[in-house]
Amino acid sequence: MDKRYLRELKKKKNLNIYSIYKYLLFEIVKYAKLEDQISGSVIYPISSDDKDTINLNKYLALSLSKKKEKERGIFVGESLKSLEILKEQIESIKRDNIKEILLITIF
Repeated sequence: MDKRYLRELKKKKNLNIYSIYKYLLFEIVKYAKLEDQISGSVIYPISSDDKDTINLNKYLALSLSKKKEKERGIFVGESLKSLEILKEQIESIKRDNIKEILLITIF
């Protein structure tokens, strides 16, 4: 993606304007045909050490969440900054019924 667009996206994230991120996430889901997987999944925000990214990832996770019995866990967010943080996060969730874990990032 062009650096100019990335700067603009970062500026919007810092201002808590998440609509473009939600749009991009929904386009990725539609393109990858993940609608069925999402409807049967628990959605988690990807952890981050950046406050603005944490808020954005929570917003994205909530925008995909649906109330149902879940067999899959999906982590969503802007990007994956640290594999170690994600591993810790996966280990900390309750996985009673979860049989599969997926990761969806915008970048």
